[in-house]
Amino acid sequence: IPGLVFLAVHGPSARALLVTGCLVGALLVWQSLDRVLSLENPETAWTDAIAKLPNDPRAVGRWFPYLNRGAYYAENGSFELALADFEASAALGDRGMGAFNMGTILSAKGRQEQALAAFDRAESEGYQLYNLPFQRGLALLAMSRPEEALRQFEKARSLDPPSPTREITLLQIGRAAIQISRREEAVAALEPLVRSEPANREARYLLSMAYIMSGRPADARMLLDKLLMESGDARTYYARALANYGLKRKAEALGDIESALRIAPDNASLQAWRGKILAMP
Repeated sequence: IPGLVFLAVHGPSARALLVTGCLVGALLVWQSLDRVLSLENPETAWTDAIAKLPNDPRAVGRWFPYLNRGAYYAENGSFELALADFEASAALGDRGMGAFNMGTILSAKGRQEQALAAFDRAESEGYQLYNLPFQRGLALLAMSRPEEALRQFEKARSLDPPSPTREITLLQIGRAAIQISRREEAVAALEPLVRSEPANREARYLLSMAYIMSGRPADARMLLDKLLMESGDARTYYARALANYGLKRKAEALGDIESALRIAPDNASLQAWRGKILAMP
C-alpha cells in the first residue's frame, strides 16, 4: 500500500518510463515488421494465414487460405505447388473447389484422364457450377470424345454461364457437333455466336464448315470470301474449295485447293481433294 501511495503521489521514475517506453516501442516495431513481411505478396500473406490456422477440425473455413495460395501459385506457373495446396484445401472440406481447380490444371497440362477423375471428385464433393461441365467438355474434346464433350457443353449452356464462357461454350458446341456430323446443332450454336461476335474468325470458319455439311455452299462461300479477304491460310482456302465444289465451280475450286497446297504441300487430304476437283466435268 505505501508503495502504491508513493507511486500515485510522485509518479513513476524517469528511468522506469524510459524502460517501459523502449519495451512497448520494440513490441510495436516487431509487430509492424511481422505485418509488413507477411503481406509482402499474396504468397506470404496466405502462408502466414496458414501458419496461424487453429488446430481444431471444428473450425470453419480452414481450407480458404490453401485455396487462395494455390490460385496464386497456378497464376504464376508453379503448378505442382498449386496442386498440393488444392489437395490440402479439398482435404479440409472445401465442397469440391480444390478438386475442380486440380482438374483444370491437369487438363491444361494434357493429363486428361486425371483431370476427369478430379472433376468427378469435385462433383461428388458438392461442386455444381457451370464451369464444371464446361471444363469436363474441354477435357473430353481433347481426348477425341466429341459426343460426350457435346453433352457436357450443352449442360454448361443450360446453366446460363456469363460472358465470355457463354460464347466459348457455343463455339465448342459447334466444334463438337461438326466432328460427329450433327449439322443442325452446329449451325444452331454458331449462327447466334457469329451474330454477336462478327469478328470471331474461328466461329465464322466453323459456321462455314457447318453450312457446307448442311448443303448450303453459297452461305459458306459468303463467309469464306470475307475470311480470305482478311487473311489467307490453308484451311480457309480448303473450305472455300469445298464450297466451290458444292457450287460446281470447278475453276474456282481448283484455284483454292492449289492455294491451300502452296501453303501445305504435304497435306494428303488436300492432294486427294485436288484429284476430286480435277475429275469434275
